[in-house]
Amino acid sequence: MQIINFLYPEKSEIKYRIDTYPDSQSHLVLESEMDRRKSLSIYTRLSNLNDIWILMQLADICHRQGIQISFLRIAYLFAARTDRFFSFNEALDLELVKKCLIFVQADQILILDLHSNRLIVEGIGDNDWPTFFTLNPGFNIPESILFPDEGAYHRYSGLLDFNIKYRTTTYVATKHRISRDKLEVKLPSEIKPNTSILVFDDLCDGGGTFFAIHKALQDMGVTDVHLRVTHAIQKEPLVKLSKLYKTITITNSYKDWDKEELPNNIKVIKVYE
Repeated sequence: MQIINFLYPEKSEIKYRIDTYPDSQSHLVLESEMDRRKSLSIYTRLSNLNDIWILMQLADICHRQGIQISFLRIAYLFAARTDRFFSFNEALDLELVKKCLIFVQADQILILDLHSNRLIVEGIGDNDWPTFFTLNPGFNIPESILFPDEGAYHRYSGLLDFNIKYRTTTYVATKHRISRDKLEVKLPSEIKPNTSILVFDDLCDGGGTFFAIHKALQDMGVTDVHLRVTHAIQKEPLVKLSKLYKTITITNSYKDWDKEELPNNIKVIKVYE
């Protein structure tokens, strides 16, 4: 098997470059020949349309050369949160991304900490989170885990049994959105003030959920609070959250955080390194 690695270009067996034309079109050029006798494994992140465009170009090259793509590992999947629509005047973004993944014709697609199980149910890809977590926990499991909502609880409790494997107590918060910018969180009354809690979820974008959860925990007298998310999108909310949470653990699934200056209590785990 041969490997092309868009996450860590220096580790890619198949060397490549991405040219940018004057009209902003990106164009993939392989600088080393692929062995047509071997299948191909791809490591990438699909953080935007351009990433998907490059992946489809690579798939086209493989199809024309008769090279089978055995594995496609995706660190972050663009549009995974738009798995439903609320109006016929809106597009179903994830459905369009699904068609792009089908075009690749990979034998197996593994997506790290997939937000929606729609692609799994439809047989397009599998969630690579259990394997990754087992190899890279990235933190010490505290005595209690707090999931922001039922969706997070079911997503993770089905993958790893925290209660048995880590001997933790799990709690589930209830969220209620009052307005576009205001979120209300209710926590189980069983949480004690002296509890060490890890808030556990897949993604942090604007951070609204985690600000609200911290305030609710603070109101209950809980001060030893940590945060773990797989996909971190924006830097500014992370920096603000780092002033509230004792530690924050993220990954470089969405972007290369090595190029960013982050507070010391934010740890970045490199995926698929």
